[in-house]
This record gives sequence, structure tokens and C-alpha cells, in this order.
Amino acid sequence: MGSPERELCPPPSEEDELTLPRASINKMIKELVPSVRVAFESRELILNCCTEFIHLISSEANEVCNQSNKKTINAEHVLTALDKLGFSDYTVEAEAVLKDCKAVAAKRRRQSTRLENLGIPEEELLRQQQELFAKNKLSKNNSNGYYCSNRVLWGLKVLHKHIYHHWFQNKMMKMMTTHS
Repeated sequence: MGSPERELCPPPSEEDELTLPRASINKMIKELVPSVRVAFESRELILNCCTEFIHLISSEANEVCNQSNKKTINAEHVLTALDKLGFSDYTVEAEAVLKDCKAVAAKRRRQSTRLENLGIPEEELLRQQQELFAKNKLSKNNSNGYYCSNRVLWGLKVLHKHIYHHWFQNKMMKMMTTHS
């Protein structure tokens, strides 16, 4: 006979890949009902219900998407699926979450363009990146180990991100102009 721990928490199977993380479900339960103890079987049931709900909404949203001859499920498809399945009570809250997500995405986009707003030419950025690489190599040689200060590492990451972003934009523009 196996240990009680093994029986309560069987090893993950392929089926578990299609469920929500147990830690997330446990956290939500604890936040919603902090003074109530919830049995393991009840937690598993909640997990399965949440997973099934997501599958149901996703399947219906996929149908809505296909009916509108689209290839990507968007927020409108999900909201329509909620209505069609009789969950219209959730629509207002879902729209509020969507609005919050859009605000966070917009904030990230604004932050990602800060370097672009500096007006530093790509050649200068490449020169600065090479200088940071050289500094890092010099630091590594002096310390007889792999040393990279946080400042140098941060600079390399930021420059790499900006250069890649700039390269990607140029590549996309070339593709768009050649296909037009």
C-alpha cells in the first residue's frame, strides 16, 4: 500500500496538462473563503469545474469565431459565447477585466517605447552595446571569473531589446512593402 501522501496527490498525468494550476485554485479559495477549511476532494471538484467551464466557453467562442470567418478568437467572441451559453451575468465583469487588460497592455507599450523616444541612432546603440560587452569582458578578465555587474547586464538587455525591436520593425516594413 502506498503512503497517504501518494494517494492524495497522485503523480501528474497527461490529463493534468489541461487543467488550471492547483496553486492558483487554492489561492482563490483562500481569498474568497479565508475562514473555511475546504477538503481536498472539494478543491479537486472546484478545479475540475473551473477547467470544464473554461473548455465550454473556449469551445463556444471558437464556434462564434468560425461563424464570423475569423481565425483568431478575440474578446468579442468570448463575450458572445458567454451570452449564448446563458452566462450574460458575467459579461459586465468580463468587459471590466478586458478594459483593465487593455490598460495594462497600453502601459507596457508606452514603457517599451521609452528608448525609441530618446532619438539615439541604431549605430550609436550598437557602439554602446559593444562598449558594454568590452567592459564586461574586461571585468571578467580582471576577476578571473564570470562577473557582470547588474548595471552592465541591464544595459546589455535594454540595448539588445531595442536593437531587436528596431530590426524586427524594419524587417516587417520590408515584408509589407514587398507584398503590397
